[in-house]
Amino acid sequence: MTWLNNGQSVKVPVGNYKIIFNDLTNYNKPNDIIVKLEKNENKLIKQPRYIKHNGNIQIISTPGQWRIQGESTWRNSGDIINKPIGSYIIEFNNYNNYDKPNNFNIIILNNQNIIETKNYIPHTGSIQITSTPGQWRIQGESTWRNSGDIITNKFVGNYIIEFNSIDGYDKPNNYSIVVTKNNTSSYIGVYNILEAGYWGNTGLFGGGTTSTSTANQKSVINKITITTTNTSATYGNLRVHPSNTYGRMHLAACSNGSRAIFAGAIMFATDYIDYKAISSSANTSSFGSLRIVRWEFAGCGNTSRGVFAGGCSYNSTSSSTMDYITIATLGNSLLFGSLSLSRWKLMGCNSNTLALFLGGQSTSSNTSQSIIDYVTIATTGNAIMFGYLINTSHSVGACSNQTRGIISGNTNYTLAKNIYYVEFSTLNQITFFGELTKQKNTFSACSNNTYGVFGGAYNATTTMDYITIAAQSNATLFKTLASPLNKYADASCSGN
Repeated sequence: MTWLNNGQSVKVPVGNYKIIFNDLTNYNKPNDIIVKLEKNENKLIKQPRYIKHNGNIQIISTPGQWRIQGESTWRNSGDIINKPIGSYIIEFNNYNNYDKPNNFNIIILNNQNIIETKNYIPHTGSIQITSTPGQWRIQGESTWRNSGDIITNKFVGNYIIEFNSIDGYDKPNNYSIVVTKNNTSSYIGVYNILEAGYWGNTGLFGGGTTSTSTANQKSVINKITITTTNTSATYGNLRVHPSNTYGRMHLAACSNGSRAIFAGAIMFATDYIDYKAISSSANTSSFGSLRIVRWEFAGCGNTSRGVFAGGCSYNSTSSSTMDYITIATLGNSLLFGSLSLSRWKLMGCNSNTLALFLGGQSTSSNTSQSIIDYVTIATTGNAIMFGYLINTSHSVGACSNQTRGIISGNTNYTLAKNIYYVEFSTLNQITFFGELTKQKNTFSACSNNTYGVFGGAYNATTTMDYITIAAQSNATLFKTLASPLNKYADASCSGN
């Protein structure tokens, strides 16, 4: 049997014939055809096409694209194409911050489905953060990492590093770090020790009253931004005693820069110690209890300790004892030592080393005092004489920066605008500073390293003043207070 070429003709007798096709490598041949040939008839047989063998190609290439070499259009990862059998080269497009796969050869057989996964390799680097004594994490993570920890295989790009809060320290600001290919990106987050008088720019005024009535006592905490005048807002509440749900007055306060402490009160909650994070607007929680009940006493603190001095105790007698707490550790207060003279209604201010307790009143004679005692906060023991106020004074406001203590106001109306200062480095010296905008007594004050702010007072509940601690001058109006923040007999501290 002889095979005829495509288009070739042949003469045959009339009759029925079966046209068959030869096999052709890599093609599917057409089906046989039955032909009936009549007399003198010329029959044209249109040959069906030979169908070349083919198969499917699917390439997984996330996040990039692919194509067969020679094509002009890129295909998406996962696309499927049908191609004739044969050999093809697959190539990949460039994708930012990834190494693309190498080109590779693929051979398609008949009816074959080929699936190939080729990985784009992300560019990565490492992050190492030094953050002693704190911890750090990438913004969005839930777990804090220790100082010096290294994160490897981190995709290149920008990340925000944040730092946790540590009592007694000003934490570093968030930092934007850039990870580059095959490199370690490093940063040192510096925690600065919060010095006394430079706790921070948030001032808290807790408790107080609008009159001597129990029903007018307040539990509200007033927040200010020390560096911005005319700021004042409610910022949580103090714990209150079940017998007096209104609030607390004649209490004391201190801080280590990140944690605020409020202690004692008159009539009820006399042994309470509360705390709260200065950065949080939440209510206070129980810290512990004072060693003895106290009201109208003074509080001072540094990055480690809070010291409470004097006050009125049982049987309305003034106390000479001083207690202390470790501000970062919950618990009851412990005995620190004794003042040189028993008194209540005294004031306190401090550097990071020394605490001064100024003035006050003796319950035995109800006379105001001018004595100034001091203690070294880190060392328990009895107070030592520092000097004397120019005038006897009690129930007024005191604040400080790292080098200078400020005392202002007086229960003597003619002296109630006076502001004085002492230098912590110089014993027995007190100097006139300037005047408040109004006569004041029975109020509290807070400060950062630059400004001192004086809260509402017994005879000026709506007025807050401020001074620049380093510059002797008269005070300037800071804020006019409205209810429920127009109060007196409160306690204040500052921090971040």
